[in-house]
Amino acid sequence: MEVTNEDKYKILRRALSLLESGTIHYLCPAIKNSAVKITGQKYLNAWDLIPEMLDFKPDSIPMEYLNSPWFDFEDVNSRINIIRKLMIIYSERIPHLTEDDINELIFGE
Repeated sequence: MEVTNEDKYKILRRALSLLESGTIHYLCPAIKNSAVKITGQKYLNAWDLIPEMLDFKPDSIPMEYLNSPWFDFEDVNSRINIIRKLMIIYSERIPHLTEDDINELIFGE
């Protein structure tokens, strides 16, 4: 089953909710958990589903340690900011969303 850009957007939206609520504290587990709930598919790595997230990998994390936490446990804001940027990327790939829809979905504005 191919995961659509709309599915990926929904996955990121749910991951954002998990991070904001403190239900899950790390980026990749939030994405992988959301993918299972939205698509029913399990992914070994979050970047297999959302490859653009690697664009936000801190330079201090070597590629061979991608499964390590990218940020300190307390640095939830960095994770949330990455998810929001990814949501913008994927929302722009969903043709029927307007700019107002995107702002509403991402920022609640």
